[in-house]
Amino acid sequence: MVKRIQCRHQSHNGRFTFAFAHSDGAQMGPPASFILGSGAQWVSVCVCSVGGSVELPSALGTVTLNDFFLLQWNFNNSEIARLRNNKTDVEIHTRFRRRLQLSPDFSLTVRELTLQDSGVYRRTGLKAAGGQIPTHTIHLSVYEKITAVQIKSDLTWMPVNETCEVHVMCSSSGDQSASYTWRKGDQTVRGRELHFSLSPAEGGVTVTCTVHNGVSEKSTNDTVMCTFAGDRSLTHTRKMATYIYKCARSHAHTFTHTLSEPLVPYRVTGSWSLTQQHRE
Repeated sequence: MVKRIQCRHQSHNGRFTFAFAHSDGAQMGPPASFILGSGAQWVSVCVCSVGGSVELPSALGTVTLNDFFLLQWNFNNSEIARLRNNKTDVEIHTRFRRRLQLSPDFSLTVRELTLQDSGVYRRTGLKAAGGQIPTHTIHLSVYEKITAVQIKSDLTWMPVNETCEVHVMCSSSGDQSASYTWRKGDQTVRGRELHFSLSPAEGGVTVTCTVHNGVSEKSTNDTVMCTFAGDRSLTHTRKMATYIYKCARSHAHTFTHTLSEPLVPYRVTGSWSLTQQHRE
């Protein structure tokens, strides 16, 4: 019989400890306060950060170490710690060298956690009188804390509908497997990139990128605006048209034809030009 439980942990100075609960959330108390039924397997989950420490409980219940012939901790099916005939050894696996510590109840502490320490830890045991005790399985996930979030924006002017196509990208330091969420007004979108259209009339629009993983969360925001570069050229063109018109009026005798209207800008595909209207 498999009883799935969730592992709740609290951090104090980088060290994590456990409390246990049934899958429905009912509290069970510390590991030493319950008895495992024959054939049962306890499964728990823990999330920790790089550089911290975690204590993996042995979950032996009321059984004492003297009742065992052999107790083992395995990581991804490789033995990393054992107790045999009341003698302990935590220097079995080279990758955990000098980072493991066994408590008197055979709980295992892993120090200076790395990303590579993520995996499945199992406590198994054989009783001195014979027979195997229920296995305690812990799924450990180690994440890097997110320390910085950046937004990069790219706007492309679309002359057909006179709007900007906006492409914003979010990046972060640390965990490459982190999740990304965008917020724009009431809209929420998951993913590292966000695409939308924006018109000059809408003004500035604020977008927020939130990056999160199992141990940290960080957000940043940016305001994007759609401004058509041609607006500046148009203003300059109008000023030039007014200047030329005034100049022509003040020197009308030098022209064979007089101007009936000021020079006005009109749009040619992809550019701005000047035209004159003459009267005979």
